Amino acid sequence: MADDAKVLRWRDLAASISDKIPTWLSLGHIAVESGGNPRDESVYGESGLWEIHPGTLADLLPQMAEDQRKETAKDPKKAMSLAKAMYANLLKRGRKFVVAANDEEAWLTAYIMFAIGSDRTIEKGTGYTGPVSFNEFLERLGRHSPSSKFAKAAENALRVLAIGKRLSKV
Repeated sequence: MADDAKVLRWRDLAASISDKIPTWLSLGHIAVESGGNPRDESVYGESGLWEIHPGTLADLLPQMAEDQRKETAKDPKKAMSLAKAMYANLLKRGRKFVVAANDEEAWLTAYIMFAIGSDRTIEKGTGYTGPVSFNEFLERLGRHSPSSKFAKAAENALRVLAIGKRLSKV
């Protein structure tokens, strides 16, 4: 787990992304994905504090070459606008799968969307027949083996919630 100080140094940035995106979500996401290291790059090519996937970067920055996109994602201030756009899109997409009872469930669904990827993959993994409750969504993801992408995404989302809530109170 990330050293709290490495993540908390980004608290103001996380809070300033948007008044619509909860600070706990950004802090938890940063803690789980990059550990607060803005130069981080995963084995899958995800870059920056939010570890934004190369495909998402291509969608958000189509005019740039791949190496420029990665450098943009590794610049915390520039990545802030990318994270805002990414979460707006994920929140919209999440409504297809989950009828959220509250904002927390809606944002956790958005994070799960981030972790899993494409709508087609989520449809396959949840046995999609239409929007369900958040708890049903988690249960459907949890039906897979614990090492599956689906179960890990659900587990990660709950970890982001716990860590983000804890860090936002520090």
